[in-house]
Amino acid sequence: MSAMAIVTGGLLPGSTGVVLMARIVGADSVPITQATISTITYVVRNTTQATTAQASTSLTVSSVVFDDLQTADDAWSIDSPTSPGPDGRSGYNLRFTVPASVLSPTVDLDDYRVDVLITPSSGQQLIQPFSFSLLRVYT
Repeated sequence: MSAMAIVTGGLLPGSTGVVLMARIVGADSVPITQATISTITYVVRNTTQATTAQASTSLTVSSVVFDDLQTADDAWSIDSPTSPGPDGRSGYNLRFTVPASVLSPTVDLDDYRVDVLITPSSGQQLIQPFSFSLLRVYT
């Protein structure tokens, strides 16, 4: 098993899988669930090099969307049941790992952007962007 990082800001080592987490709510301001989502895809771009690191890739909704907000995961440090977010909630309902194989910086520091496109069963598509920087790893 390879090491993984949680995107919370700062620099991350390149050539390492990156775990992305978010609390996603629909147009009705209610957290999404597996039943409310038709498809999820994501695209990885190296914004420093202006290249696409990974073209549109599908995710399995039941593997990455949680019906209940996850609050017992120590990796989630954005808010908590005792200190909820501005929306009065805590926890995440979307979590997946961007594979290390697509995160290989070619210079000492590369910026990446992952756009997650969420298509609900009805209504407008949601887009959740994630941005982070990777340090080139010399092995």
